[in-house]
Amino acid sequence: MKQILPVLFLFLFAYFPLVVLATPVVTVSSFPPSVVAGEKFSPSFNISGLSLSSSYFMKALGGNSFSEVDTWNSSWLQQNADWTSMPSFTSDSDGNAQTTIECRFDPATATGSKEFKVRIRKADIATNYDSSPVTVSVLDATPTVSPTATPTTKTPTLTQSPSPTPAKSIYKINPPKDGNNQLLTGVKIYIDNLYTHHEDGETLEFCTGCFCDNDKLVPCGPGEHTTKLIKAGYSEWSEQRNFSPGGNYEISPIFSPVPTSVSTTSSIQTPTPTTVKTPTPTPFKTLTPTLVIARLGTPNQSNLTPSVSSPSSILGIFTDSTISSVVIGDLPAGRQGSDSDAAIQISQFPPSNHALSLPNSVLKYTFIFGVIISSLAGGVLYFRHRSD
Repeated sequence: MKQILPVLFLFLFAYFPLVVLATPVVTVSSFPPSVVAGEKFSPSFNISGLSLSSSYFMKALGGNSFSEVDTWNSSWLQQNADWTSMPSFTSDSDGNAQTTIECRFDPATATGSKEFKVRIRKADIATNYDSSPVTVSVLDATPTVSPTATPTTKTPTLTQSPSPTPAKSIYKINPPKDGNNQLLTGVKIYIDNLYTHHEDGETLEFCTGCFCDNDKLVPCGPGEHTTKLIKAGYSEWSEQRNFSPGGNYEISPIFSPVPTSVSTTSSIQTPTPTTVKTPTPTPFKTLTPTLVIARLGTPNQSNLTPSVSSPSSILGIFTDSTISSVVIGDLPAGRQGSDSDAAIQISQFPPSNHALSLPNSVLKYTFIFGVIISSLAGGVLYFRHRSD
């Protein structure tokens, strides 16, 4: 039995020499020569002599008492944090590993040369293995602030962009209404007496290079402009306004109907009853002539025949006292007489001096005028007969 034990130990050393007696060796392979306090950096390191395919935790240490470096694992962990919260890695089948660790020097770390190293621990063994320390130069964080301040110097380049400089002035024209607060349609909009081809409510923009119409014929730059709204049957509405860049203006026009012509005619008719006087006609006396028939009764009635020497008989006026008037009509029933008596009935009336009372001067001039007219008519007929 004593001879078998040495042979057994030789067999174990022959197959597992490094696994049983090896110690992990940690070497920092690459790291930045200088870092800025508070900024993350990622050094690389190699490990040999590890247990085959085993899990290990790692953390970064550095600075004064190796307590000024934090390790990143979803958040910043200080060097005294629990191991189970630290990042981990797994060795390969040969007991080796190559990995990186994310870390930083604390922002409050003073500038200067600082030592840095990496520490590992197997998950089920409370034994630490450290790398050899390396020297890193820690820089102040303030120099890195100056580049962030430089973009502020570039702000003037942003102000040079021409797009925001021409601020527009907004001019809102609400739909026009009449005095009864009823909306009006077909209201034409004019700017500086130029038709904009817009009607009713509209929002116009005034700026450098702006136009108030789609055809770009009505310029609407900043400054003073006259707005005019026109609708048939209503008095035109207008205003003058100074449009400054960036201003907002709003109007609500109220239209008044144009006065109708009825009022003018009524004003003309009012003075008619006062100025025009209706003339009162002066009454004229109407003369009632008395009809006298020259032929009266039968020839034996000599008393009805006017005297030839009577002056009035020349003009057909009888002065006989027995005759006042003559009535034309049929004879009474049962009376027989001549043909002349059938048409004329003579009535007796109280005597009168004249059947027709006219001035002698009128009768005289009437006779003379009749003679002149007769002579002229006879002369005309004579000369016409000779010419034929």
